[in-house]
Amino acid sequence: MTVCSGPSSRVTTTILWVLISTTQAARWYPKSLPCDVTTPENGTTVLVNCNERRLTEVPKEVPSNVTNLTLTINHIPFIDKTSFKGLENLTEIDFRCNCVPIKIGPKDHVCTKSLSVEDGSFSALTNLRVLYLDGNQLSSIPRGLPPNLIVLSLEVNRFSSILKTNLSELTNVKYLYFGQNCYYRNPCNTSFQVEDGAFYHLKMLTLLSLKSNNMSYVPHNLPTSLKELYLYNNNIQRISKEDFQNMTNLEILDLSGNCPRCYNAPFPCVPCPNDSPIQIDLHAFQALKKLKILRLHSNSLRKVPPEWFKHTDSLKVLDLSANFGYRDNSCCFSKIFTQA
Repeated sequence: MTVCSGPSSRVTTTILWVLISTTQAARWYPKSLPCDVTTPENGTTVLVNCNERRLTEVPKEVPSNVTNLTLTINHIPFIDKTSFKGLENLTEIDFRCNCVPIKIGPKDHVCTKSLSVEDGSFSALTNLRVLYLDGNQLSSIPRGLPPNLIVLSLEVNRFSSILKTNLSELTNVKYLYFGQNCYYRNPCNTSFQVEDGAFYHLKMLTLLSLKSNNMSYVPHNLPTSLKELYLYNNNIQRISKEDFQNMTNLEILDLSGNCPRCYNAPFPCVPCPNDSPIQIDLHAFQALKKLKILRLHSNSLRKVPPEWFKHTDSLKVLDLSANFGYRDNSCCFSKIFTQA
């Protein structure tokens, strides 16, 4: 279960968790606290690690000066307004995998009822910047999230749609992870829907991950601030000229696994009809002048038109692995390689 294993390896690894030296805290916290407490030498961060402690509620003994609280891989069925009462110094909460989807979770503790989150449970945490709620079978974004939140991760849950109203409170968010809400190990039996313009008002958003969601189209009206967009392993069969027309700051685009080449695939794989490739308009990438990395792995491509790269002067990495044989595309690759 990679979503549950170890400390989060995403952006907060560099924002909040890089500690040159960590020491065991003096025993100023209650001995009854079933967690590890550590502090860095600078004394400004207090880490409370309650990973895999078989907890059924947030411990009341958590010290009030905690800044980073880890509650991963427990059995906590609910979060309410009292769960983090008095913990206003929190900057990060890692609450992954307290109710992992049945096909992914442990067989000795099957979770059949999703995590319950009371509206406003996080609203008093005005210093909170990072919140991980992956692997909890949530079907909606909790209401009352603090406005200063920068990172929100909701992967491996039960979302089937994203609406504008779901994101109205996240005015300062920079990193959004919504992946793996609908794929073979976490099936939803429906097509994932994103309301037109659902992300448009998020003017600070730089990374958006919607991987493995059974989406059939590129969400419309994405914010121009985006630098990284991950749409791999969906069911997108066509990329139009308009899909990326306003994404002038985009640097990384991953469209891999849409119309996959399924030969010898080590997982359940459904190709597009007649093994057809993903259909990409000749001018789909014309606005992506800052694009550095383009991944088109396993898209059943048989040719790579040079028109795709006419305006991608910053492109450094092009991944075309696991496609079908191409016609001669030396004209396209020479442009990329001369910039490396």
